[in-house]
Amino acid sequence: MPASGKSTIGKILSAELGYDFVDLDVYIQEKAQQPLQEIIDSLGEAALMQLEKKRMEEISLPGKVIAPGGSLVFHTELMEQLRRQAVIVYLNESLSSLETRLKNAATRGIIGLKGKSLAEIYAERTPLYNRYADIIIDSTRLTRRQIVAEIKQQFHRLS
Repeated sequence: MPASGKSTIGKILSAELGYDFVDLDVYIQEKAQQPLQEIIDSLGEAALMQLEKKRMEEISLPGKVIAPGGSLVFHTELMEQLRRQAVIVYLNESLSSLETRLKNAATRGIIGLKGKSLAEIYAERTPLYNRYADIIIDSTRLTRRQIVAEIKQQFHRLS
């Protein structure tokens, strides 16, 4: 979900593992040379979703921690492929915490937000995040360091 801490935790985790870090949203914006919200406003949500999928497919996975866009989970075939090639972590943050953190939701480039509330998006995406995740971290009451430590512990068990 947006504001769940994917980028922040991803940066810390990648440094501790000695991996490269890729924020997919930043990568998309750099390639498009415009913010995600501008892509949605000019081309539509479906176009952004296709860009998200295309850019994710361009990234070589080994040795990387990737913070994907939250709507990547709607690409079933891509998620199945990622499941076979990577360890997928879901930072399960409470809706109330996300609502508190998302002060800039209207300009953040969140797919689905024009026609749905954040609560509806949360309800729609949560089962998908749970379905594809190899590691689920209930991150609502944990510090950044605790989240990273938990991910590393579970990651090493899976490796």
